Amino acid sequence: AVVSTQSTGETFHFVSYVPINGRLFELDGLKPFPIDHGPWKEGERWTDHFRRVIAERLGMTGGAPYQDIRFNLMAVVRDEIDSAKRKLQVLVDHRAATLHRLYSLCKE
Repeated sequence: AVVSTQSTGETFHFVSYVPINGRLFELDGLKPFPIDHGPWKEGERWTDHFRRVIAERLGMTGGAPYQDIRFNLMAVVRDEIDSAKRKLQVLVDHRAATLHRLYSLCKE
């Protein structure tokens, strides 16, 4: 998607990188079709492949430090708090079941 501001003439351009069936795709609203960046290497995560692709795209692979700040990277991730709450509930449930079983054994 492209959003243009009337007063300054600046354009904001958004691109997404997504893993689909073992391959990294770039979704760019200014291009007519997704760009296939291929599969990632055995034993690595798709985010490792993404880092190589984005470093090359931003010109960061030439050895010199990259100085341009006209871009922003953002990740969409799971909410870790929800995950921690689910894990905690499992532990609480297991503790309750274990205590219940211990009490019943002590009564015998």
